[in-house]
Amino acid sequence: MKKLLAILGAFGLTATGATTVVACNKGDSKKDTLGGLKASDFAKALLGTADKATLNTKVITIVGGKAADDAKKKEITDNLKLFGHAFVVTDKDAAYPLDKGKKFTLTIEKATDAQIKEFYKAAESKDISNDDLALAKKLQGYISGTKFSSEITIEDQATTVDISGATAPSIGEQTITVTDPADVKEGDLSALNSNAAITGPVATAIKAVAGVPADVALGTDYEITNDGVAGDFTDAKPVKFTVTAKGDKISGTFEFTVQVKATT
Repeated sequence: MKKLLAILGAFGLTATGATTVVACNKGDSKKDTLGGLKASDFAKALLGTADKATLNTKVITIVGGKAADDAKKKEITDNLKLFGHAFVVTDKDAAYPLDKGKKFTLTIEKATDAQIKEFYKAAESKDISNDDLALAKKLQGYISGTKFSSEITIEDQATTVDISGATAPSIGEQTITVTDPADVKEGDLSALNSNAAITGPVATAIKAVAGVPADVALGTDYEITNDGVAGDFTDAKPVKFTVTAKGDKISGTFEFTVQVKATT
């Protein structure tokens, strides 16, 4: 028999008497895969999960994150426990804690009205109201598709190097050539973000941080932006640059200021 779980919000209660769900080791090939979920959504997120209750909480949070827009995600978060009653999860062959390399088949399926009523009563020791049942079904409907089923192999969390403590580069005054120094455009200022006089020292500062891989690159692993505002740059003005990491190699952000002047 499968270990049948109802995702019961923060309490993570186990449901009984619910319909058995058939799991598929190769993943669900149907076009109506629940929320567009993939095995990779869970492989790292479930690392270290200690028990079924914790699994329920993590899984329902991931499912809720698949809602189409922020307003729907917020409504789900505000009613997470009720949202949890609207799904059934099986964790076939799961051996807790879920350490690196362990495998199990995870199946998530939308619950029927009867199952929602059963799960609610098990958690709350009372019957669900018509209003709460309607809300549970509404929240359930925010997630596309009907079912997700796949073998999950637990992986390590990606480790990144924080560059927030990087020594900010000291860059001398930069002169930009424009048509009218008194009317510098935003595009002229944005161009500084890819100017070698800026990008070179930034790359040096990032790679000087202990543990940063040598192959980190602008665009792929970090981006540079600035707060320059279009206007008169006849006289030099301070422009603040922000370096923001992205991807799975580095994390964090740091800032530095450069004096910028325009000329023809």
